[in-house]
Amino acid sequence: MGNMNGSLTLADRIALPQAGLLERNTLIYRPSAKANPRVRLFCFPYAGAGGTIFRLWPNYLEDDVEVVSLHPPGRAHRLREPPFRRVEAMVESAIESFSDLLDRPFAVFGHSLGAIVGAEFARMMSLSSRPPGHLFVSSRPPIPQKTRLLHEMEDPAFLVAINERYQGIPRELLAHEDLLQLLLPALRADVEALETFDYGGRAKIQCPTSVYGGEVDPTVSLADLEAWHAEVSAPCDVRVFAGDHFYLNTQTKALLTDISAKLKRL
Repeated sequence: MGNMNGSLTLADRIALPQAGLLERNTLIYRPSAKANPRVRLFCFPYAGAGGTIFRLWPNYLEDDVEVVSLHPPGRAHRLREPPFRRVEAMVESAIESFSDLLDRPFAVFGHSLGAIVGAEFARMMSLSSRPPGHLFVSSRPPIPQKTRLLHEMEDPAFLVAINERYQGIPRELLAHEDLLQLLLPALRADVEALETFDYGGRAKIQCPTSVYGGEVDPTVSLADLEAWHAEVSAPCDVRVFAGDHFYLNTQTKALLTDISAKLKRL
């Protein structure tokens, strides 16, 4: 669920591409393509968002880091394509889309839904003997508590429930009914993916992992973040930033300073 608070414009908030390279034959977005990066950071967006939410991240990272994000169907230039409804499909598309970019060290970042997809991508890459150098997961427990299924609700109740749980849809977007109807299918499909994923019986994550969250996130507690320790066989650290579920929009510099320091070790 994309929070779209802070200094972002409405166009930003619905993840329309404004800069960078959106590769139309894949699900990849590169905000600042590098000819010869030392390391790549593969990024996975939160529900309802596209890969362009990471377009400003190169401004905070070292010049030798290339940001490459997954840009799922059902949004921006892929608005007319049916969105994925299962985590497994998202992971498969990431493996295919990033396959030509594994010629140098890489790390993985995912926020909320992206944390689950990114972690599964890291597991699959480890099983194929290509583990990431580091995994960064944000604002999501590894195994969620059972709650009512939001994706089965009618649109009005669905929107109310999403905002109660995540405070993720800006008021000005709610006021644009036509635009909202364009964006709802992808958001609902992403929520369905989260709510139908089988979280049991997965292999442990084999790469160093950093877990991030907001200290006043109403949906993800410190205990939820610390639960990632049980999912990882490598070193795992947890850090909490000031802010809520979408702390990354207000604590971007602090978050990416921490990520950058860890990428330097790869």
